[in-house]
Amino acid sequence: MNYLDLRMKTIEKIYLILMFFVSSSVCGQTTQDANRWLLQLKQPLNDSITNTQMIWNEWQTKADSNYIFRADSLLEKEAGPAASAVITIQLQLLKARIAGSLYLPWQGKTADGWALAALQNAAAVDNEPLLFDACYTTGLYFLTTGNSEQSLFYLLKAIELAEKNKMRHKLITGLKIMVSSTLYTTQNYAVTIDFCRDALKDPVNEINTENLIGVYNNIGLAYRATGKYDSALYFFSQAVQAATQKNIGVWVGIASGNMGDVYSQMGKPKLAVPLWRRDIDSCLKYNEPENAGLTMLFLCEYLFKKGDRRQALEYLKKTEALQLKRNHERLIYYRVKAYILKETGNITEAYDYTGKYYRLNDSLNTKITQSNYQKLKLRLDFDNNMQQYKTILQQKQTETIRRNLLLASLALTLLVGWLLLSRLRLHNKLAEQQKIIAETEAQFAKEQLQLFTQTLLQKNEQVEQLNRQLKAMEQKNEEELTGQTILTDEDWNRFKNLFEKANPGFFEKIKSISPDISAAELRLAALIKLNLDNKQMAAMQGISPVSIRSNKTRLRQRLHLTAENGLDDFIRSL
Repeated sequence: MNYLDLRMKTIEKIYLILMFFVSSSVCGQTTQDANRWLLQLKQPLNDSITNTQMIWNEWQTKADSNYIFRADSLLEKEAGPAASAVITIQLQLLKARIAGSLYLPWQGKTADGWALAALQNAAAVDNEPLLFDACYTTGLYFLTTGNSEQSLFYLLKAIELAEKNKMRHKLITGLKIMVSSTLYTTQNYAVTIDFCRDALKDPVNEINTENLIGVYNNIGLAYRATGKYDSALYFFSQAVQAATQKNIGVWVGIASGNMGDVYSQMGKPKLAVPLWRRDIDSCLKYNEPENAGLTMLFLCEYLFKKGDRRQALEYLKKTEALQLKRNHERLIYYRVKAYILKETGNITEAYDYTGKYYRLNDSLNTKITQSNYQKLKLRLDFDNNMQQYKTILQQKQTETIRRNLLLASLALTLLVGWLLLSRLRLHNKLAEQQKIIAETEAQFAKEQLQLFTQTLLQKNEQVEQLNRQLKAMEQKNEEELTGQTILTDEDWNRFKNLFEKANPGFFEKIKSISPDISAAELRLAALIKLNLDNKQMAAMQGISPVSIRSNKTRLRQRLHLTAENGLDDFIRSL
């Protein structure tokens, strides 16, 4: 156990001790409350709120951690050690919420540990409503901890299960509103638009005002990102109107600034300026410096290009004073700063900020690629685990059937024996006839036992066949996953641009030696220049190391190199 684990254990013990000393004075729960909660957990899943969410909402109204600790202990005691799988899973989900609210382990597990355990158990019993609750709880936890990839995966899975089981539209709408911002930041614009439009199908008065404004803003951002400017302006204006009606000044400014961005992208910067100024004033007033800084950068760039350099530099100085931290704002800052430095003759500094811009931009693109890969891997792992849990369930059912058949056979054998003994005692005079009957019965029992044995062997063979099929499926899934190529055409184009900046003239030198060299051979030469080994180059191009060696041989011939000339050394010397 490391220091952090020991510290968490100590803190948890302190919580338990505090709970013991204050529970009698501050907590008013009774066994009647626990019994009521247990009855709630036994109810079928409500189409608008889960049983665990309903109980958790009640516990949270007390605003007292000690109340929640004691409530959980009473409920667990009331359920008892022989609680059904359905009750056990819901108890695990409540413990996940407790650990998530503490940001500490609870009863030996972290929030994600409890949530994932509940998810596995729900899959094992093949209970989709419980699986929905587990995905929902797990997604909420990862959302609060900033793990957007895992949060998005589990919440999207919850939405899929909710729609499949025809849960109440309001519940599904709330989930879609919750994930729409994350979908936009991960560049899933089409899904963002679909989810926001689904949310707007509900009557407006059933959606929380700030949620409604957020939906208008998110759908506007997605339309802006896809170049549908008229639609973007419409939804941003709806956000401004809703925020104005409810006197939510910060949203009036943010949505106005977004409208200004759209006008700027449409080539109408004069219409954008007053909207940008409103956004800046509003965000500074309501302590939203990041949004204010971003809009200042757009206004600064416009003023500088227009010729008002003094005011532009003032806005740039104000932006720098805000010390922007979010990646998107810093990316725009690097671009605008590099542009102004270049125009004012500071070429060296401009080059430095241009480098910062490209490094951050590449980092963000890589993060999005990794995020998409992570979601793919999560889905593969999830689907494989679900199949594994169902297989285990089937094996347990098979074992149960086999055990029951064996017990039935033994009972039948005992019954036959008892009948034989009774017959011997009652019919002493018919001993010979009874002997024949007994032999007949024994032969029948042997035939039944042989038949039963064959049945067991066949079932064992079926289980073995099922295991072989599952292994083959797992191997196929693994091959499909490992067979994915990383270096797509889009990746190659971006790589090529960066490579040419880092190695100017390299491709021209190669082509001067061999004018008819192919694009694939140029790509191989670039990878050799980067000192990558055959295995790495093969992985990047989605081919085998053997193919790399063959391609190198053709490239040596293309460059007119003899066997004594080292291909790698020659290329690296260019």
